[in-house]
Amino acid sequence: MSAAENRLVYCGDPEKSECARVASAPRFSPNISRTTRYTLLTFLPHNLFEQFRRPAYLYFLLILLLNQLPWLAVFGRTASLFPLLTVILVTGAKDAYEDLRRFAADRKENQRDVEVLRRSKDGVDRADRCCFRDLRVGDLVRVTSTAPEFPADLILVSSSRHEGDCFVETSNLDGESNLKPRDPVGALHAAILAASENSQAQTADSSHNPSARAPGAIPAMVAAVRRYQLVCEEPTPQLYSFNGRCQPSSSDLEAPGSLRPHPKDDAEMEQGLVENGAAGSAPLVYPLGPANLLLRGCRLMNTSWVLGVVVGTGNETKAALNSRPAGSKRSQLERQLDRCMLLLGIALGAMCLFGAVGCALWMEEHAGAGSSLTRLPYLGEGVDDNTNAQGAYQGPAMEAMLMFFSCIIMFQVMIPIALYVSVELVRLLQAHLMACDQHMCSAEGVHMRCRALNINEDLGQVRWVFTDKTGTLTENRMSLRRLLLASGRLHSVACDAARPSPSEPTTTLEAAAQNKDGARVGLSKSQGGSGSRELLQAGLPQIDDGEPPALPHAANADRGLHSLMLGVSLCNTVLPEQALGQCAGGEERSTDGKGRYQGESSDEVALVEAAAEHGWRLVARGAKHVGLEVHGQVQEFVLVGLNEFDHMRMGMSVVVRGADGRCRLLWKGADSALVRNLAEDSAADWSRVECQLDELAKLGLRVMCYGERELSEEQVARYVADQQQASMCPQDRSWKLSQCAEQIECGLRFTGATGIQDALQRGAAETVAQLREAGMRVMMLTGDKLETAIAVAQGSGLITAQMDCCVINGESGAKGTSDALMNAVMSSEVHEDKDAVPHALALTGVALGYIMEDETLHDPFLQALLTAHAIVACRASPAQKAWVVELVRGGCPHEVTLAIGDGANDVPMLRAAHIGVGLCGQEGLQAALASDFSFAKFRFLSRLLFLHGHWNYYRLGTMVAYNIYKNAVFVLLLMFFLPFNGYSAIAAIDEWNLVLYSMLYTSLPTIAAGLLDQDVSEDSLLTHPELYTPGMYLRAFLHTRRALYARDPRPAVDCHAFSGGYGSPCA
Repeated sequence: MSAAENRLVYCGDPEKSECARVASAPRFSPNISRTTRYTLLTFLPHNLFEQFRRPAYLYFLLILLLNQLPWLAVFGRTASLFPLLTVILVTGAKDAYEDLRRFAADRKENQRDVEVLRRSKDGVDRADRCCFRDLRVGDLVRVTSTAPEFPADLILVSSSRHEGDCFVETSNLDGESNLKPRDPVGALHAAILAASENSQAQTADSSHNPSARAPGAIPAMVAAVRRYQLVCEEPTPQLYSFNGRCQPSSSDLEAPGSLRPHPKDDAEMEQGLVENGAAGSAPLVYPLGPANLLLRGCRLMNTSWVLGVVVGTGNETKAALNSRPAGSKRSQLERQLDRCMLLLGIALGAMCLFGAVGCALWMEEHAGAGSSLTRLPYLGEGVDDNTNAQGAYQGPAMEAMLMFFSCIIMFQVMIPIALYVSVELVRLLQAHLMACDQHMCSAEGVHMRCRALNINEDLGQVRWVFTDKTGTLTENRMSLRRLLLASGRLHSVACDAARPSPSEPTTTLEAAAQNKDGARVGLSKSQGGSGSRELLQAGLPQIDDGEPPALPHAANADRGLHSLMLGVSLCNTVLPEQALGQCAGGEERSTDGKGRYQGESSDEVALVEAAAEHGWRLVARGAKHVGLEVHGQVQEFVLVGLNEFDHMRMGMSVVVRGADGRCRLLWKGADSALVRNLAEDSAADWSRVECQLDELAKLGLRVMCYGERELSEEQVARYVADQQQASMCPQDRSWKLSQCAEQIECGLRFTGATGIQDALQRGAAETVAQLREAGMRVMMLTGDKLETAIAVAQGSGLITAQMDCCVINGESGAKGTSDALMNAVMSSEVHEDKDAVPHALALTGVALGYIMEDETLHDPFLQALLTAHAIVACRASPAQKAWVVELVRGGCPHEVTLAIGDGANDVPMLRAAHIGVGLCGQEGLQAALASDFSFAKFRFLSRLLFLHGHWNYYRLGTMVAYNIYKNAVFVLLLMFFLPFNGYSAIAAIDEWNLVLYSMLYTSLPTIAAGLLDQDVSEDSLLTHPELYTPGMYLRAFLHTRRALYARDPRPAVDCHAFSGGYGSPCA
């Protein structure tokens, strides 16, 4: 790391840490939570700047300034101030109220206290209480389980647990309620323990209680921690990324007896790590990663207390960096409104030009010497040839120009400034009505939430729907149903541990895939390569037909089954109940078999629970060991290494050492990744079961493959050294760790596979059918296997038995993918006939990668998407999902896209679409927090679009059109009066009535219509999805109404009746 890319933190010494900052680097951010937008000094200029960014505000400011000129004044100076000042004051008051609420919340947060172990002014190390706002980078703090959250970003030093680790809950950051383990820095934890043991007045359990209040314990701990320094990266918003190292401070390295001098650069540091490791001595440098980081906003669980060093404060914490809002979205209606304002401005100019030309002609006619009109009060002295007193009369040309600007002032209501306030108010109330809809509330009490108030009406114009599969169309409540051994033997599993709760009925894929005649929908086995045509046929076997033998208990398991179950039980990050200890409230967790495990993945929890029910019970998991009870006997395994899952490798692995001293690598992941890593002698086993894996996937089961490899001591030592060196890399650490994992995850022996069932959500199939009936294009983007994705698409009704399916799997490389795509586009021309067989398009992530890289394939791919009746993309990465959405947005700029998902991998897709809908599901709240709208179940999407979306768009479109209509009629009345008052700026209506007409008299009825008007009843909208179709083509706003208003005779009648009561002033 270069000096500009890292920060040096002296543990327990905030003053020295601040002094160590590079001169070009800014000071550490104060630990102040500030969510307010304004201060007392900046509120007025900042708020006015935000408001006057709208062109309409600038227009009315110009009108106000023109009206202050005596020779242009149409209204009184007080009356002319009213429209603009009213809007500014109302908007400013609303912004000030919201900011005051944020200020009160910030003040309460910053005044909370925490225990700090620091050196006082008299040079004595002691424990003090201080406010959050007084924390500084380098402070050593002690946080207890009673604290609502961590006060800053901390590096874990030690805890109340023997190994110094702890558990945290990150629901405030990513919505995941499962507990996550965090590990201490080895050097700091050892220093704390040594200081506690060596303190003179130690308690009986001081070795396990470093925070003992005995005299001398705290000074000894602070002194021990001060011997180390942390070198870590500058703060980034990535929650799951952190790079750094812990090393002895410079003074300790330079002291006599030190191992070696301080490393000058990263290369020397890494070389020193290898040399010290090879010599058998303790390493100088300890890597820091996400597992050592305690983030602000997280909560300490199942641990009494922790000690941590502050490395990030205030706006530099990851929580604060992630709190910045995403780019704002503008609705289609708002863009149309901007174009309408431009047209209204042109119409206003034409009306003013009419008044100016009329004034000039009238002056020419009545200003001659023979004119009977000798004196006009509004012109001052007169208009005869010999009089031009005080310069009042400037001639026809100048008077026409003054009349032009006077007409702008008089006709100002043509641009409806009150409309902007009305639209914002209606949007706010519409969001409240949607949130209060009890029909969109789940059985668990999760209500619909609206986070983007400016795109409510876009819900009524959706043309494309991009949906995730797991947790969106399905429940994401897993249960193990099939277990396939390498020998080809298949077992059924009856596991109720992860069954869906009875409060939320679900639909199995077998039942959902039944067609009207009772036949199942299936996919014939692919016979070709990339782009082979496949006909969906009936007759796919159900899971419950011809059940294979049940999975035997561990006591009756053979060697092959034991090898597979060993991988199922150990190759995961699941935490057993015994490892979690006590709950925060002190109550012991239940051990009756329900809720015994915590894990980041519901797949892993389902697998571990199923294994436990059949005799392979995970009983302990620590930083360096795993305990497995097999048939009543506990086996201890040393955890040598853990290679976490990433989307590039499509798998994860662990290296464990058994009681017999043998080391083995246990791997699990996707079948496509296993094929690349199989040993040559295991190819026969793979070819034997490959067809069976496809059959499991066709049943809608999520297939996970397992493999293992025996490792020699030399291979283990090399792997450990490579992993340590990769973990110390200051840059590209994740990539280098992945490369290290790939080097050892080769030569695998296939041990078996698991098939996990994920039930289809209740109402998902009906919702998809309604979306298609309304004319929307639905595309499913998932990371699952191709056959599994197609099976779920069949069960949800996305792919029907009548569809001809084209599969582009990318196995033939870039050239084969290009040819297959071109064939799909050419064949789509045949399907344009209404009587032709509809077709579906299915493609893999490999094919998507080839299409993304070749820009010449972008347009053909878009054409294929436009002509397909159903689209399924499997093995798609988050970046690929977002790219597909962006491609459709760019290729179809006038069509609204909607993306819906429930996991963190769906966030890029949600942000790329016009509308992002997040589900509050089993994968946490990351998608919901990043979305524009969120609720609990996929079936609520039909009510959101067909009912609220249609009403929102119709109501706002009607309100905007009516506002423009009423203001235009009013301005026409004033314009038609000009010939009867000598084309002067004397209005036919009192100035206050002119001002209040748009602001008060006619605004409330339009707001009421924007909230309560219903063109179609609720039952009709929900039962007839085709009523939604007009919104896709933008027909609800002005397009059909402009012709109606043009034919409406009432404006002309009203103006004729008004003018008939007046005579010409010149008559």
